[in-house]
Amino acid sequence: MGTSMAAPLVSGLIALELSAGIAPRLIQDTLTHTATDLGPLGYDSRFGYGLASGRSLTTQTPRTYVVALNQE
Repeated sequence: MGTSMAAPLVSGLIALELSAGIAPRLIQDTLTHTATDLGPLGYDSRFGYGLASGRSLTTQTPRTYVVALNQE
């Protein structure tokens, strides 16, 4: 739950993006711009950028999702 669970999953998404040839300098923007917004529009303290996914990868890649929630 929370960041303890999200950190390894987001690391896995980053590894998948790097293996798909996405430039390292684009990884953060790719993750934040492809996340599904869960709370108020844009970044917020409860949901961050939202539900991270592997949508930046090729269409042949299975969908991968990560949820990280604050307990505030």
